[in-house]
Amino acid sequence: MKFLQGTNKLLFEKEVLGVWNEHMFRPILLAMPAVFAIAAPALFLGVIYIAPAESFAGIQKFYEFLPGYVQHCSGEQMTYYLFFNIVCPMFFLLNTLLTAALSSSALFGGEKGGGTEETLMLTPLSARQIFRIKIKCSLLFAFLSSLVSFIALVILSAVASILLKMYFFSSLWIVILFVLTPAISVWGTLSMALLARVSENAVSCAQLSGYAALPIILLFTLQLTGLYRLDFIALLLVGGMVAVADGLLWGACLRRFSPDKLAW
Repeated sequence: MKFLQGTNKLLFEKEVLGVWNEHMFRPILLAMPAVFAIAAPALFLGVIYIAPAESFAGIQKFYEFLPGYVQHCSGEQMTYYLFFNIVCPMFFLLNTLLTAALSSSALFGGEKGGGTEETLMLTPLSARQIFRIKIKCSLLFAFLSSLVSFIALVILSAVASILLKMYFFSSLWIVILFVLTPAISVWGTLSMALLARVSENAVSCAQLSGYAALPIILLFTLQLTGLYRLDFIALLLVGGMVAVADGLLWGACLRRFSPDKLAW
């Protein structure tokens, strides 16, 4: 592959190692899948498994969000199904988004703080090649983090299926994995690349990543108020809108990117 040859490969490896060796970002990148995809679902499963059946009476109003084929299940089964298919997708996507945003912050904001703009300018690569390498590097971190998170969720789902005697993955995860996850990875990467223009360094850029995560939190939590329901079609529409926004962001970033300023 042309992308993995010569200067392209050297710059890609330099960017990957630069993010991984960043002492402020690596612990966070490792902690997010551990918290979002392992600790929180496992803790919730443990609480449900040991809690008495009558303790689930107070959340029966939320069972209306569940499909008809699980309405006959026990309170423990429906509660974990609700958690696994409404709350866990939010955690999963937040992990993907924040991983992409943090790695992008390090890649685009780190040049300023690290004083490595001059080295970047001396490479024989064009501005577009440098930009694409940085984007691919950020998306690599988002992909790996999402992969680890999903494997953890599959394992936890298998354990929950044994303990609670029910299969918990719904069709919503098809859209989440193949539509929303890539779209949100690109969104997190490009939004931080754009915000790096007004940030002094990678840390100040990363501090803005919370604003990119807010729409995901609101999207999944507001449905619990009864305003709407995120079914298969609704998530497809959301994924389509994010993809359109990605296209607009890509054009804006590519037009403004300039390695001599990285700097914009």
